[in-house]
Amino acid sequence: MSVKTELEWDYSPVDFFEVQYAGPVAHGELVAAGGKAVVTLAVPTDPVPASLEDSVRGEVAIAFEARQVLVHRAFELQGPIVIQHEADGRRTRAVFLAATAAQMSSAGGELTVGPPDGTVALREAQRLASEAAFVAALVAKRALSPVLSAMVRSYCQAVRDGMPCWHESASSSAATA
Repeated sequence: MSVKTELEWDYSPVDFFEVQYAGPVAHGELVAAGGKAVVTLAVPTDPVPASLEDSVRGEVAIAFEARQVLVHRAFELQGPIVIQHEADGRRTRAVFLAATAAQMSSAGGELTVGPPDGTVALREAQRLASEAAFVAALVAKRALSPVLSAMVRSYCQAVRDGMPCWHESASSSAATA
């Protein structure tokens, strides 16, 4: 009997999330770091029905698309592998031959220039926490709003099509003016 069920995806680029992201999804908890995204189901389920797997895959994609809005980089998800944890400590893995593709990126640190002596303060942790909060908020709100969902899907398609980010377009327009 399973005491814990996890669905695990590999993703690239591995630095898509600069630091570990952890947040709730409808069926459990998502943790993404270092090229692995793992959803631990709130209720152990063995076997995992295809409908539940599809639903969780959609929840993971929403989190990655929310991150993509922030970093304007392509990403790819592969999997999932279903991992069943047994009471006696054994783990079983089920690998399926289906894959899901999408897209994503990483932004540089936010710098704040201080006093005239040139002191520079790096506010990286604050930026990363703010980005994680944005992803969690978008995951929660997107399920409730078809308009927001359509906007994010459209944006993600533009990234996959190679459209420049709005601030990249503005700076290149300014440079040519």
